[in-house]
Amino acid sequence: MAAVPPSRTAVQRQAAARAAVEARRLRADVKNQVRQGYVSCSQVIDMAFEDSDIGRAVARMTIGELLLSVPGVGPARADTQLVALGIRGDRRLRALGPRQRDGLRQVFW
Repeated sequence: MAAVPPSRTAVQRQAAARAAVEARRLRADVKNQVRQGYVSCSQVIDMAFEDSDIGRAVARMTIGELLLSVPGVGPARADTQLVALGIRGDRRLRALGPRQRDGLRQVFW
């Protein structure tokens, strides 16, 4: 038998929707900062392991999203490097192990 999701009030649904919009905005801001060169890929990976609002939002970002926001990295280069490192592009940042984080830091500073 399938699990039934908990019922929520209209106020709870609105609060969850606002929180989701804020998290998407934070992730977009971080990707824009990476694109402009203000934040490095390594710094974003470190952010994903912080216990803060931005850390929790960035932790849900996929590796593919992050790499595509790095200047000079397109889909082909990102895929090539991820295959070489043995990492799937749809993995979330917080799901990375220590070796995977180190590998990404070496390739994408």
